[in-house]
Amino acid sequence: MANLTTKFVQSASCPSDMNRKTFYDEFGLMLRVMGATQSKSWLFQYRWDKKTTQMSIGSYPQITLAKAREERDRLRAILKSGLNPKTTKALEKAEIRDSQENTIKNLYELSTAERINKKVNPWSKAHIKRTQYIWKLLAPIHEIPIRDLTKALLRSTLVDIASKTPSSGQKAKDLMSVIYG
Repeated sequence: MANLTTKFVQSASCPSDMNRKTFYDEFGLMLRVMGATQSKSWLFQYRWDKKTTQMSIGSYPQITLAKAREERDRLRAILKSGLNPKTTKALEKAEIRDSQENTIKNLYELSTAERINKKVNPWSKAHIKRTQYIWKLLAPIHEIPIRDLTKALLRSTLVDIASKTPSSGQKAKDLMSVIYG
């Protein structure tokens, strides 16, 4: 039977003479309340490699008791499969961050900044303006992570551009080769 209730979590507080107070649910789920701020956070405690380890699940009220229990159960399943939940969660976060950072838009910004700031043969202002125009035509794929951009999607985007203005289609293709190059 679970020890914590939603009502208890809402009203949980830390006495002023303590730095923090921890309340235990079951199967390693804990609610920690900080003394000075009365902020609440969820922790998952488990044993890995013969050591007791804790990891953050998130803050209350952004993470409700029900969501904290779901995450605890997910982490326990990871642990049961023989993997360290802390490492697995870090890898998941990194994967999400990479997918958000490695979009066509980010690569465009990096590659054009590199070409604009080159010491030898940098892009002219007119070339930058033309490139920005072509870039706007590629708007349908700006926010797509690189790993999710398929040949079919890129091809259909380039075909759409070329059907409106053939010279812009070729320039968009050239720009994509700069980004990938």
